[in-house]
Amino acid sequence: MTKKQKNYKKALLKLVHTSKMYKEVYANDRELWEEFLKSNYGVKSSKFLSISELKVLVDFLNYKRSSIVVEPITNNQKRYMLYLWEKKGKIKGIFGLLKFIQKRMGINVIKLDDLSKEQATKVIVGLEKLPVQ
Repeated sequence: MTKKQKNYKKALLKLVHTSKMYKEVYANDRELWEEFLKSNYGVKSSKFLSISELKVLVDFLNYKRSSIVVEPITNNQKRYMLYLWEKKGKIKGIFGLLKFIQKRMGINVIKLDDLSKEQATKVIVGLEKLPVQ
């Protein structure tokens, strides 16, 4: 991430925490905020969201969007992820991949279908960087 992107992300995070809905609903209830993020994005903190996810979230929290639409993982992403994991993963199989996603990527999912398209892209990049076992 470039310095300009980091600064933009910080500005978006500030907009999230100063938005109308955040101040009205979530500012005084950390657990509720974490549950909201987990159910919509699969993360516990807004700092783990991408710039595009933050932009949608800011609009939603300022009542400019009626919902948060998250694109689901594609079948091609699932197949490629499984291929890379079988080629590079230490603990073969879906459970090893899910453990990698949780520990290394910081995304808590029970099955691959719980990933968003953007999260899947991040996991694929992480898998591509792994050395071949």
